[in-house]
Amino acid sequence: MRSAKVHSFQVNKSHLGKGTGTTKTTRTHVNNQGTSRPHRVSASWKAGHSNGRTNFINKRFKTNDAGHLLAKSNGGKGHIRSGVFPQNPKINRGNRLNGVQTHSVWRGHKDKFHKAVKKNGGGNWTVKLHRKK
Repeated sequence: MRSAKVHSFQVNKSHLGKGTGTTKTTRTHVNNQGTSRPHRVSASWKAGHSNGRTNFINKRFKTNDAGHLLAKSNGGKGHIRSGVFPQNPKINRGNRLNGVQTHSVWRGHKDKFHKAVKKNGGGNWTVKLHRKK
């Protein structure tokens, strides 16, 4: 059986660029054995007439990134434990292909939302963290 924890954010243009980065505390938190790592992550957004969604498997990695539930560029709080989740670094940062940084699925998704909020003045971002039971 699986369960999902849902996080929703109302974002307006004034939130853009006002988020906070991760800290040693939040990075330690996501790598703590007691912190539940989502097996799958799905996110969706709507801003004006624009919308998008993404879904990925959060493969286990030896060291997790502290992934923002709402991107720093969109006003997300990376300095608090409730603002981050254990995320595979390859999903969070993208991969290297022939020595060139590729655009990750996650980063592309949050960047499209950012542009839509900027254009439309606001939007809604929802993230579901799916865990195996």
